[in-house]
Amino acid sequence: MPKLKRAFPIAVTCAILVFLSAAARLTPVQAHSWYPQSCCNDKDCRVVDKVDPLPDGAELFHAGSITVIVPRQFKRLPSQDSQVHLCFYRVFTGEYRPRCVFVPGQS
Repeated sequence: MPKLKRAFPIAVTCAILVFLSAAARLTPVQAHSWYPQSCCNDKDCRVVDKVDPLPDGAELFHAGSITVIVPRQFKRLPSQDSQVHLCFYRVFTGEYRPRCVFVPGQS
C-alpha cells in the first residue's frame, strides 16, 4: 500500500505539469509580442481563419466566432509571421470593427 500513496502525488504532479504546458501553448503571447500597443489590448487581436471578398471590394475577415468587415481602403500592416491577423473593437450595436490588420507580404 505505501507504493500507491507515493504514486498518487506523482501522478497528480505530472497531470498538473501537462495541463500547464498545454495551457501555455494556447496563449497568444508570441503574436501579441509584436502587435503595436495602439492595436492590441491583449485580447482583441486574433489570427484570421478565412477572408471572403465582398462585392464592393471590402473583405469579410473570420477569426474564430468574430467576423469583421474590413473596407477596401483600410490600411494593411506587415505581418511578422505568415498569417493574417486582425485587431478589432466592438461598437454599441454589437458589431466588430477593425482597428489594425496585418497581412503577410505587405511593406
